Amino acid sequence: MAANFEYNGDNIAMFATRERNRRKVWWEGCSWFSEDLILGDDATTEDLFKASGLADHFVGTSGLIADHAGELKRLIGLGDSVQDMTPKQLRALFAKLQESIETVDSHKLVRRENDGKQLSVMGEGYTPVQIREAFSVLDQLVKDGELVLETVGSLADGRKTFMSARLTGDDLEVVPGDVMERYLICRDSYDGSTTLDYGAASTLIVCQNTERVAFGEAKRSGRFSKQKHTRGIMSETRIAQAREALGIAQEQLKRQFAFGQALASVKMSDQEVSDFHTALTFYGSDVPADLNDAPKQRRTQLAELDYLYRKGMGADIEGRQGTAWGAYNSVTEWTNHMKRHRRSTSVDRTNFVLYGSGDTINQRAKQLLMNQYQVAA
Repeated sequence: MAANFEYNGDNIAMFATRERNRRKVWWEGCSWFSEDLILGDDATTEDLFKASGLADHFVGTSGLIADHAGELKRLIGLGDSVQDMTPKQLRALFAKLQESIETVDSHKLVRRENDGKQLSVMGEGYTPVQIREAFSVLDQLVKDGELVLETVGSLADGRKTFMSARLTGDDLEVVPGDVMERYLICRDSYDGSTTLDYGAASTLIVCQNTERVAFGEAKRSGRFSKQKHTRGIMSETRIAQAREALGIAQEQLKRQFAFGQALASVKMSDQEVSDFHTALTFYGSDVPADLNDAPKQRRTQLAELDYLYRKGMGADIEGRQGTAWGAYNSVTEWTNHMKRHRRSTSVDRTNFVLYGSGDTINQRAKQLLMNQYQVAA
């Protein structure tokens, strides 16, 4: 399943968020969803950790033993019957054990100590980071202002965790009611699949796909920092490096915010929006005199863009209606959620949106509007 959560004993996702983010939890209604995962907007960080089942989450390491001949496994299988063995039998058994087993110095078992769940086998130098430590670093990455935890969850049967925290302070409202969201995001793994990663993105993480999209966005924009799981991973120097890397986010966010405000100041008639969608859809191709003669795929795309412009997420915000900002948002929502990719709308769209055709379309839309209305990005 695309969400790829770890599930608790009731087969419910180990995840939590706030009521204000409900519309972004696309998997609401699935069998692994529960209303208990949606908390009030005034919930504390501790409340979110408890609701996700991660309040007692603690990952440690244990030494490994190589049982070459399976004697240790056989001993465990004997259970209480060992008590009935004679001293001679016990001496023979333990002699076999000494020959059969040896300690493994090069690797260690990574396990969750609160429930004993085995997560991976990693090299001796691997140092796990607790999820609460990772969140405390998020707090330290912000010199001024505060962070509010928005989502937390566990993926891949417990081998990965993620968090999204919202930057508080003055809201960046492109127009009244249309806030440009900004998050600091974190992910970690206990199997070496990722480093301890921090980033800044406009995407809220609510599942595996959005985790990929958010960190793809962070990497592409340069708002990304990764830390290897080695000794000193939580040192002040490492944290300072992460803060410096993510500090770029504020300037880039301000530029995007200014671009949004510039588009919001440009009024567009319905005909101008239709012409914009047509130019985008037929980019590089001749536009037929009568659009009814256009290929069905093109007509479908135009209909989807028109629908999102009029009825899409946030389309009813007064300052967005009838503006170039509304027209631009119809395109980004289309590429992010509706445009068919690999003949489907449900497959993983990460590469499509960030690096593939989806990104190309978004950039073309931006360029068309910039050229037509002399707006600077």
